[in-house]
Amino acid sequence: MIRPMSALALLATAATLSAQASPLKVKEEKPGLLKQAKVTPEAALATASAKVPGTTLKGAEIEREDGKLLYVFSFTKAGRKGEDEVSVDALTGALHKVEHESAEDEAREAAEDAAKAKGKSTRTTEKSAAPAKTTKPPVR
Repeated sequence: MIRPMSALALLATAATLSAQASPLKVKEEKPGLLKQAKVTPEAALATASAKVPGTTLKGAEIEREDGKLLYVFSFTKAGRKGEDEVSVDALTGALHKVEHESAEDEAREAAEDAAKAKGKSTRTTEKSAAPAKTTKPPVR
C-alpha cells in the first residue's frame, strides 16, 4: 500500500532529487566558509524553499552576517518584482530571516557589495555647515 507523503517530506524529496540532478552551487563570501558549515546546502535549501512556495531559486551564497554563518538563498516568483531572500543558519539549520527585496534594494546591495570589495564604503558622513558653538563658563 502506498502512503501519502506529507508536504514537507515531499518538498525534501524534491530538493534531494533536484540536488542530485544538478549539484547546488553556493557562492562563498570568503573561501573556506563552506567547510565551516555543519548543515549541507541541500538541507538548508529545503528549509528555505518551504518558506517561499511557488518560487524559483535564483542564487545561493554562504556568508558571515552579524557574527553568524548563514546560507542566503534568493528566490524569484513569476509576475512579482524583486526577490525573496531567505537565510538559514549554516551551523544549526534554523531559519534566520525571510525578507522581500525590491529591484531598488537589490541594486543598492550590489553597489554596496562592489564598494566593499574595493575596500570603500558607500555610506557618506554628513558634515555640519556651521562649526560647533563653544560656550564659555560664566565669570563669577
